[in-house]
Amino acid sequence: MKSSAPMFLQKLFDMLHAMPSFLGGWCHGGSAFEISAPLEFARLVLPQYFKHSKYTSFVRQLNFYGFVKGAKVSDVATSVVFQHVHFIQHKPHLMRRIKRKTNHSNEAFNQDAVEAVDELRRDVEEIKATLSGLDAQLKQLQEVVKVTMTLLEPFQFKPPPPLHQELLEEAIAYYMPARSEDDDWSRKSMEAQFEEDVARNPYSIETWTSYLNLLHTKPSGHRLSKERVALFRRALSYVPLSYKLWKRFLDESYALVRGLRIDRPELVELTLLYEDALVHLHKMPRIWLQYLSLLDHLRWGTRTRRVFDRALRALPITQHKRIWGPYLAFIHAQGVASTAIRVYRRFLMFDPSGREEYVRYLLSMELWEEASIQLVHVLNLPHPPSSRHALWMELCSLISSHPDDISSALNVDAILRSGVHLFSDEVGRFWCALATYYMRLGMFESARDVYEEGLDPTSPELSRTLHLYEDLAERRPLLLNAVYLRQNPHSVAHWHQRIALTSTTTTSTSTTTTTPSPILIVQTYTEALKTIDPSFAVGALSSLWISFASFYEAHDDVANARAVFEKVRHRLASSFRSLDERAAIVCAQIELELRHGAFDAALEFARAACRQKPVMRSLKLWHLRVDLEESLGDVPSTRSAYEHLIDLKLATPGLVLQFTAYLETHAYYEHAFHVYEKAVQLFPAFPHAKPIWTAYLAAFTHRYQGTKLERARDLYQQVLNVAPSLPHVQLELYQFYIKKAQQLAGVVAVRAIYERAMGHLPNETVWQLGLEFCRFETLLGELQRARAIYAHIGQCCDPRQHEDSFWTKWHAFEIEHGNEETFLDMLRIKRSVQM
Repeated sequence: MKSSAPMFLQKLFDMLHAMPSFLGGWCHGGSAFEISAPLEFARLVLPQYFKHSKYTSFVRQLNFYGFVKGAKVSDVATSVVFQHVHFIQHKPHLMRRIKRKTNHSNEAFNQDAVEAVDELRRDVEEIKATLSGLDAQLKQLQEVVKVTMTLLEPFQFKPPPPLHQELLEEAIAYYMPARSEDDDWSRKSMEAQFEEDVARNPYSIETWTSYLNLLHTKPSGHRLSKERVALFRRALSYVPLSYKLWKRFLDESYALVRGLRIDRPELVELTLLYEDALVHLHKMPRIWLQYLSLLDHLRWGTRTRRVFDRALRALPITQHKRIWGPYLAFIHAQGVASTAIRVYRRFLMFDPSGREEYVRYLLSMELWEEASIQLVHVLNLPHPPSSRHALWMELCSLISSHPDDISSALNVDAILRSGVHLFSDEVGRFWCALATYYMRLGMFESARDVYEEGLDPTSPELSRTLHLYEDLAERRPLLLNAVYLRQNPHSVAHWHQRIALTSTTTTSTSTTTTTPSPILIVQTYTEALKTIDPSFAVGALSSLWISFASFYEAHDDVANARAVFEKVRHRLASSFRSLDERAAIVCAQIELELRHGAFDAALEFARAACRQKPVMRSLKLWHLRVDLEESLGDVPSTRSAYEHLIDLKLATPGLVLQFTAYLETHAYYEHAFHVYEKAVQLFPAFPHAKPIWTAYLAAFTHRYQGTKLERARDLYQQVLNVAPSLPHVQLELYQFYIKKAQQLAGVVAVRAIYERAMGHLPNETVWQLGLEFCRFETLLGELQRARAIYAHIGQCCDPRQHEDSFWTKWHAFEIEHGNEETFLDMLRIKRSVQM
């Protein structure tokens, strides 16, 4: 069943069954295979099955057949594990399901295929180039094999000295298929081969590395095995300067002791091993750093410091930077100030730019004297690391806070006075620091003299500082407003604020406010209107135009105020985004004309504006228009304005009622009723229709009194039909209807309305109208009707909720007009409803 699988997979399966365990084999229960030493595997095993010794080509073939890398099963760094879902040790029949990738649309696969083809071509060219030379070597090899086979018959096998490395590999490849499965014999034979290689060339690092890869012995506790240590020692005795071998020896030893307690002897042995390595590799900073890390872990403070010093002496100065960083961190962690100061002084000889870091350490350790001296040195540098101002302020604070600990070599008075001249904006701080220094030393007379000198009004520094402060205090609001306008030049509110600040200024000698030249304010208005883009304006831009015109009007310059409005009125659509802003401009212009007695012009402006498309749908403008028509116009023009407003569907219920009141005032009753009809069509729904219907019914009944009852009844019927199903709305309409019927109709008509309402209203409001119906019948002397109504609406009133509002009134009615039987009926109904 295996024969149907690809040839590569068949060879791979056979190779894994025959391969020695120290080179690899099956793992994970047969679902994967491991290659422990890829270099030896490629050199010794691959040529037997695939006619080449290139490990990368072998891995590429695995990738082509879909093999992936799996989890390692050993601690060997070079170990690699491959697996495939259909490549299993005990199920070789599944190999026929493995197919080589043929999807050329995959970009990554195409790249691998191209590289594989190129590599095969190069191999073919190399083979062709060396083919002629291989013929002679092949004949020679055949002769060697014949002699070897002859010797094996009577004697124990002892391989002859190989002619060269290639002949040895060919001989091993020849005998490999015929060897036994005994891995110990294979390992010993390989060790014997490496011993011969080492004996032949003991200075080859690659040979020793391969030998170490082959010799994987189990560690002895937390130490390397004696065999592996001996092999490392042998190799290093020949190549003692090999960084590669020493690094491997140290890393393997360190890996075994990692995590142990610091008092274990294995760690001490590791330190000795590092000392041996540094005898030969004292110019390698990485070895020093690893050794120092180990010593720091062991908490050997003095020895660690001495090793740091040894490293600085051994390494060239170009490598010192790598040592000083960990050295300073180690010194900080130790917390011994005297040692740290000596180390830092050495470090400053190497890197003077680290003096500020030294100052920070001294301050943290509260070594004020040394810190003050070093801080002065930092200030004397031509280019200090930090800001010179910050360093001066830090020195000032240090001197004033710890005067007793400051070095006597420093002239504190001269230092702080020089700071006064250097930083004129920090004069007060330096004077206060100098005075505090003297006070803490107990020299109060000197401190008072310093304060008086600092407050001397003749001092040019003080005078200039006070003058600058006053000027800044005066200009602060204007400067702050300028900052806001730079952030958003289209803010209308900030331009209003700037105009207000420009309108009032304060002199530097008094608090009297003076009004600046109007020209400056006009220039500010002009700058604001030119700067603000209407499409980006934040706030109502119209308020700025209106304020500009109001400024001219306040200065009795009405002509310029009109000019401002005319200028903006001709570009309403482009200058303002909203209808309200455009209407505000027009209304402000009309009010300007009204304030100055131009009533006819104001009315004409209003009429013309209502015909302009940008503002014709503004309700604010129409309010002003109809007010002007009622005050200044005639009845036809007023009616025309109101009717146009209703036709545009801009009218509100309030405007409709205002129009009908105007018509009724001028005795246009039928036209007023016509307006009511149009209004109820324009506002068919409640609650907007309620005031219109109420005014309509009141005006109709007042106009015709007891006549035209059919038309009145029809109107009430309409309002009841359109009234919403809200209980309180229906109740109010029926009460209004009954009130008018009592005034104009007879008892029969009123009773019919009551009866209709009782059947139409819901339970939560029917009892209220029912009580009115009972009072109506009681006044007429119809006690039986009233009692029947009480019994009817009593079914809707829970005594727990309507005791005072209903049942008390029925109780009073029965006490006054009933008897024992009727009273018991009332109580029976009350109990049934309550249950």
